[in-house]
Amino acid sequence: MNILLPLIGYHQRLTRPGTGANPGSWLRRRATAILLLAITVLPAGIQARTPADIASPELVVDGKVLIKRIQLKGETLFPQYGVTEAFLNARLKAAYANMDPWMSVADMHRLADTLAQAYQEQGLTFNQVFVVPDAIDNHTLTINVLPGRISEINIRAPLKIAPIKVKYHHRIK
Repeated sequence: MNILLPLIGYHQRLTRPGTGANPGSWLRRRATAILLLAITVLPAGIQARTPADIASPELVVDGKVLIKRIQLKGETLFPQYGVTEAFLNARLKAAYANMDPWMSVADMHRLADTLAQAYQEQGLTFNQVFVVPDAIDNHTLTINVLPGRISEINIRAPLKIAPIKVKYHHRIK
């Protein structure tokens, strides 16, 4: 559960330029700025994982972590677009074959970029593929996939341009 806490609030009074006699008489504006701090609250009995728990020092060498397994999380398969388990496995194996199993954060992001490109090549332009480096557990890298959706398209044109009329002719045979 996340809790947002207000930290700072202030009010500001604006006066008309050139009048110092009665400050605030011309225009009074209250602007409130609230800075929010997000605090994560864990249920009782659950301990927060620290970076030391996630990747202990003996598992990290020169800023790199040994990755033995890659796990995809989220909506990963889109068979109607040709994105199947075999397709993703082939892409991951091809990308991972050219990499050192000891991966830096940059290597992990390159792997995610390879998957994002694979989705784009199949027509899934707006899918997002990302890595959370602290999600490495037991030498398994988790790559998250979020499907992209278009909710609305707004087309605006200058007023000088007349609207385009599209005619559709359908012939009945």
